[in-house]
Amino acid sequence: MSVADELFALFREAGDSAYYGEVVSTTEHCLQAAHFAALEGAPPGLVAAALLHDIGKIGVPDRILLKPGSLSEDEWVEMRKHPEIGSWIVSGVESLKRAADIVISHHERFDGKGYPAAVSGQRIPLGARVFAVADCLDAILSDRPYRGGQTSEHAREEIARHAGSQFDPEVTRCFLKIPNSVWEDIREKTLATQQAIHPVSL
Repeated sequence: MSVADELFALFREAGDSAYYGEVVSTTEHCLQAAHFAALEGAPPGLVAAALLHDIGKIGVPDRILLKPGSLSEDEWVEMRKHPEIGSWIVSGVESLKRAADIVISHHERFDGKGYPAAVSGQRIPLGARVFAVADCLDAILSDRPYRGGQTSEHAREEIARHAGSQFDPEVTRCFLKIPNSVWEDIREKTLATQQAIHPVSL
């Protein structure tokens, strides 16, 4: 069993259907992008990074993570430390070290306005550039407590609109080549997975 398979199993056994569904769909989106970019397989560490990108939030106080309202400037300073914390955690596990650069860079932006290092363009690891689009796509398509999932057409428009600023234009182009039917299949798979973990009582 691969490290990624072991991590999937742990999330499933924990019974967190929402988070398990999120990492399943985000990982699938990453792999589809790598496929349509004609890469020689996914960038090293991409799958593990997709699963563990927010692990650094365990180092952020609950009063900030669980705060119902907007964060203060000081609280945002603390929140923005989670990529570095996560990278430190992941790099301490030999089998996950290749994911560390992606984890620390998953909030960077192509225009250099991200965090924690404000790096830009090709200086951002390819895996992180792929993940950034996949994470946005998943956020738009997925149901949230405050709104339902948006359409594939809306997701395409939003991703295209941020190409060159938030996202790598070439990675964006690869994502937009993915047929809507593939995205819908991923969404159905995610919903089925969540239902299998916590079936709805009739």
